[in-house]
Formats: sequence, C-alpha cells, structure tokens
Amino acid sequence: MKFLNVSDIHLDIKRPICRTDIDWVQSQQELIDYIISVAVFEKVDYIIDNGDTFDVATQPTKIVDIIPTALEKHGYPVPWICMPGNHSLPYHQMKNLPGSALQSLGFMKGVTLLTNCSDEFEGSFAGIPIVHRLIFPDLDAVPWYIKDKGTFEHAGILLEKFPHHDLILTGDYHHSFHFEKNGRHVVNPGCMNIQDVKMIGYQPKFAIIEYEPNTIFNIKWVDIPDQITKTTNEHITKVVESEEGINAILATLENPEKLTMKFWDDMQNYLEKSNIKQELKEYIMNKIRPRAL
Repeated sequence: MKFLNVSDIHLDIKRPICRTDIDWVQSQQELIDYIISVAVFEKVDYIIDNGDTFDVATQPTKIVDIIPTALEKHGYPVPWICMPGNHSLPYHQMKNLPGSALQSLGFMKGVTLLTNCSDEFEGSFAGIPIVHRLIFPDLDAVPWYIKDKGTFEHAGILLEKFPHHDLILTGDYHHSFHFEKNGRHVVNPGCMNIQDVKMIGYQPKFAIIEYEPNTIFNIKWVDIPDQITKTTNEHITKVVESEEGINAILATLENPEKLTMKFWDDMQNYLEKSNIKQELKEYIMNKIRPRAL
C-alpha cells in the first residue's frame, strides 16, 4: 500500500491573525489542490488525514467544499480518508459529530470519514492505528510544564500501547516527525500551513509512505511551498513597541530633572528623541495632543 499522509489542516473561514493572504479561502483551496496533485503524481492508493481537518466544528459550505472541489478537479483520483480530530467536533467529543462540518464532509463523494473512533480519538484504517491527540516525538520534546504534571505521551509510549503494530499515525502535534524503534514507526505529518505566529519559519510538509505490515516501510517527506511571504508577526511587534514606548515614558517620569512643568512639552521632547516608529508617534500626536495646541 502507498499513501499520502497529512494532518492538522485546520480549514477555516476566518483568516488567522498572522496571515496576510488577500483571499484566505483561495489559499486553502490551493493547498488542498497541491496535496492532491502530488497524490496523483505519486500514484498513491489513499490520502490519509490524521485529524483536525477543520479548525472549528461549524464552517460555511465553501469551506466544507474545499476538499471535494479539489478531488473533483482531479477526477476523484484517490480516496480521502478522514480521521476525526478534537478541533473538528463540538466540545471536542465524538458524540457531537452529527451536524458538524466534519460529518457534512463525510457525506461528500471521494471522502471516507472514520466514525469508529473512541473518545480518546483513536481509530484505524487498513489495520493502521490513527491517534489524534498530543503525542510528542520523544521525552526531550515534552515541555517542562507538561512533564511536571506527569500526564503526557510520546512516540515510545505509543509503541508500547500498540505492541502488535509496526506503524502508527498521529496528529494534533503541529511539528512533523518520524520516530523509529526496532523496525517500528510512528509518523506525525505536522500542520499543513502556518496559522500561528509561533510557527512562522516552520516548513510545513506531508509524507508519502509505502507500507506493508512487517515487511515494507519507506517514507518520503514533501515540503509544501513556502508561505513565509504570507505570514506576519506585526501584531506582536506593535504590542512590543507600544509597551517599550510606555516603559520609556515611565522611565522618563522617574527622572524629574529631565521634565518641564508642561506634560505635552515633555511628551514632544521624548518623541523626538525616541526610536518609536513614525506611525506610533503620529498616533500620539493626533490622538493625545491637547486640542488647544
């Protein structure tokens, strides 16, 4: 069997704050088109989606239609196998699947929704376990604040939980990894595009896997075209600059010898000497300056 493995696409009508795409829906459509075009080129038998296909449980029709539209465009060349994820379900519970965007997607031509999943988001396809919850690649990758709680899983633990399987697919962890131990494998594709400022600079990718139980395992990673020009951290830097400006003003107020008896004169003097961006200076001038001046 040969399949293309994706996860954590997080299709959504709302453009993330760190994105600058003029048409966010079209950008997501192009992403899915690219995935399916590679599936066609690689002649895979399936596309296996490890979960969190949607960012939230309710989506308008044009978002639900993104995957079916791409499949139709290519002539339904390969089945899309969809594992439920917590983001795609109301209140993150399998019992709330009815009426969700994910259920609607499962009714579409070319899509098979795995409905035999547990509340721990464990399912399977073609004898391969699929687990959609936070699985770290190894113990070193577990953040200290999670280690302190003592409740976490990593790929080695997952192999112990499924001792009779030599391949396990996972989702929810947004960085791609392949963990191998004694000829057994855990594959996590990571997120398919950048939707969080913390991920700016990360290279999204998916996997092409050739697999036969206990005999064949080959994996090839495929980078998704770089989206760095469509991401920004400006909303963060503006906050930082504003805080720096406020802190500098407060520091000035702590040195009375630098002050006059006129607040606005002191403010102007500070602005002229500061490194604050011109647009912030102009905002202060226009919004804070006394009307009488």
